[in-house]
Amino acid sequence: EYGIGNGISMILFANIISGLPRMVSTLFTMLWWQILIVVIGMAALVIGARLMVTEGASMARHWGVSESVIGLTILAGGTSLPELATSMVAARKGREGLAVGNVIGSNVFNIAGILGLCTLIRPMQVENIALTDWIALVGSGIIVWIVSFTRGKIEKWEGCFLLLCYLLYMINLLCK
Repeated sequence: EYGIGNGISMILFANIISGLPRMVSTLFTMLWWQILIVVIGMAALVIGARLMVTEGASMARHWGVSESVIGLTILAGGTSLPELATSMVAARKGREGLAVGNVIGSNVFNIAGILGLCTLIRPMQVENIALTDWIALVGSGIIVWIVSFTRGKIEKWEGCFLLLCYLLYMINLLCK
């Protein structure tokens, strides 16, 4: 009852079993390498965040503007660069769901998750945030929501409109 097919199957099984320790060793090495890369990336992120906060506050004092303006402009832009890169790559590859989901998910996490966690460390004063900033926050969310439900798609001209809104908001901030 041992035909050629069974013999080949047994040889393949033996080869797989004999190569298993090498495969496990390779996977284990790759796992440690990936963990090391993640740890290095997280350390760089923490150091970069610390530098952004201290240098951002220093710039605010030097230029005579409030820390909230620096936070709303330079720091916000700097911390959003990963989302920009991720969403642009996803959009170029035709993965619109990833691009839009990344932006929305990041903003929800920033508002609910990060702000929520930070207030556990220390309650946050919000009186330095102007009414126009709150309007820009809520308004941009409403605009994206309306635009995305008109045809289930954000068109290029609507993207230009969103960029124009952002540009006007930045001009408003810097003219304060």
